[in-house]
Amino acid sequence: MERNLNGRAVWRICTGVVVASALAACADSPPSGPVLSSPRTLVPLQRLLKMNPGQNERWGGVDVVFAEVAKKAPSFAGAYYDKSDREGQMIVRMSNMSEAASAEQALREIIARTPRRLSTITFVPAALSFLTLSDWRDTLFLTAPAGLVYTIDIDKESNRVDVGVKNEDGIAAIRAIADRASIPDSAWSAHLAPEPGLRASLTDRTRPVRGGIIHRPGPLGGAYCSVGVNGEWQFSSTYRGFLTASHCTVSYLQLDAGTTYTFQNSLTSSDSLAYEFDDPTYFTGGACPSSARCRYSDVAFYRYLNGSNSGLGTIARTTYSDSGAPGSTTISGHFTVVGDWPYSFLYEQLQKVGATSGWTYGSTTATCQTHLAEAGSPNYYILCSDDSKLWSDAGDSGAPVFKWYGGSDTTVYWAGILWGGPVVGGQIDRTVTWHSPRWNIDLELTGAYGWYWN
Repeated sequence: MERNLNGRAVWRICTGVVVASALAACADSPPSGPVLSSPRTLVPLQRLLKMNPGQNERWGGVDVVFAEVAKKAPSFAGAYYDKSDREGQMIVRMSNMSEAASAEQALREIIARTPRRLSTITFVPAALSFLTLSDWRDTLFLTAPAGLVYTIDIDKESNRVDVGVKNEDGIAAIRAIADRASIPDSAWSAHLAPEPGLRASLTDRTRPVRGGIIHRPGPLGGAYCSVGVNGEWQFSSTYRGFLTASHCTVSYLQLDAGTTYTFQNSLTSSDSLAYEFDDPTYFTGGACPSSARCRYSDVAFYRYLNGSNSGLGTIARTTYSDSGAPGSTTISGHFTVVGDWPYSFLYEQLQKVGATSGWTYGSTTATCQTHLAEAGSPNYYILCSDDSKLWSDAGDSGAPVFKWYGGSDTTVYWAGILWGGPVVGGQIDRTVTWHSPRWNIDLELTGAYGWYWN
């Protein structure tokens, strides 16, 4: 099966917020320390955040948080940052305002375990709870004809399930499913979505190898991708390597047969860098349509041939960043990763460094959105990715996505791995990017608890 490394996927963003009363204030300053405090006493994110993914197997990313809040406040309908203040002012939707206090307590307790700012919460009425919308999202996705759905997610702002489909017949099919399941028209929307495709200078030979620079998977010929984050598999320097996109390997969403090498940056033996070591196998059933193959992340792990080449715990920093255009690809230093940013809320601002378009920044436009990654027989889906306005291009696949508080600070929090964006009319829409959130990577790559630590 061939894959196009020059594109990928779809977007959506809706508006309409009713302002209610603001409650309780808390610290509005940058976090004082990392989420994970010690390189040798790390624990899985699920245990650290006191959330068990086995209890929330339908969800990933920030939707895991929402499912936890809904245990304390069943009428909780979602949360996102105010567009005018992406660093602290949060909008929380509730279908029953009498449970607002319980929702706020649960949400603050979870957010307090991450390096995230939260100053005030504004509660806004919603017609439908998160749990209700989750059930209806699953119904629409799992019963739709094969290959019809390109994207699907719960739009936290418009309080409905949003479905991106292949054609006009797709809209009619979604409507028929909704009618049979008694899902009201106000609870869902469907639109034609861009054709999916994968998005496979910071391009010079560089040692040590830091996140964001180029690597060239040998079997893919002239195509190239980006190094994500470096780490040690289960804390062993013997297994030092880096994360990148799974579609930058031979066998998508599964470990390659034989040994697949990647190079940095020429396809010569002297530049042999690493080989694919782990790429969890896709699954079917459960949250995945029975005729499809699914993963919660488009991520694989490459093991270094020589671990001393690794810039462990660092991401390349270039001379400047940009939004809505490519950033600099001239390396001027590096960022040091000091903790996790396991999930993102709507409208949070993130950064990325990729081999093609360099250092760029932009805000999230959708959270936990499922995408058709590869159409065919079978269809491949990546569940629960986050969308953003990060500028990206072909070759940025695998790049690290991270949170940076700006200024002279050189420390960052790792948020995920970039893997795609829309293709419109055969052309890459570089203004929209998709990434697998850190939480989902931790969920699937079970040894991935200490990627960036020295």
